[in-house]
Amino acid sequence: MNLVVLVLDSFTQNSIRNSKIQKSTWVKDFSIDSEVLFYKGGLETIRTGHDLLLNCSDTYSDMGIKTLKAFEWVDSNLSYDYIFRTNTSSYVNYKNLIRFLKKIHEEGTDYCGYIGNYNGIEYVSGSGIILSENAIKSIISSQSELDINVVEDVAIGKLLKINKILPTKGKRKD
Repeated sequence: MNLVVLVLDSFTQNSIRNSKIQKSTWVKDFSIDSEVLFYKGGLETIRTGHDLLLNCSDTYSDMGIKTLKAFEWVDSNLSYDYIFRTNTSSYVNYKNLIRFLKKIHEEGTDYCGYIGNYNGIEYVSGSGIILSENAIKSIISSQSELDINVVEDVAIGKLLKINKILPTKGKRKD
């Protein structure tokens, strides 16, 4: 199974510190069948090792646009079955994630994680969003509908709901 882990990153002090720690800890556990990319906004789109700089704003209010650009880049440049979108304040256990992905892959799950609700929109919390290739292509095709007035994980849930892809409950340990 081809997995891409996208870590929502930024040029804030906390994200810089956290991503450095993540790269020296759990990122090392990922196999060669997986890609781990920390994505930030910048002046150009370029990949260097685990870092993906995207030609877009790096502000909090543009987080949804930055994530869409990351999805588009992965879809155009990498082979994947699932994207796991997380952030710099999360710890990812590789073995548990792969075991869980195999299970939900067999079930045909497209969108999975810890489910929240915002004004009647069910969405998966941004600490760990599992998205199949089908879900990613759905998001990309519906990106003109992106609601920039809500937080990025809610906006993803709204885009997927448009295409009748609803979240499935996943596991998370706080």
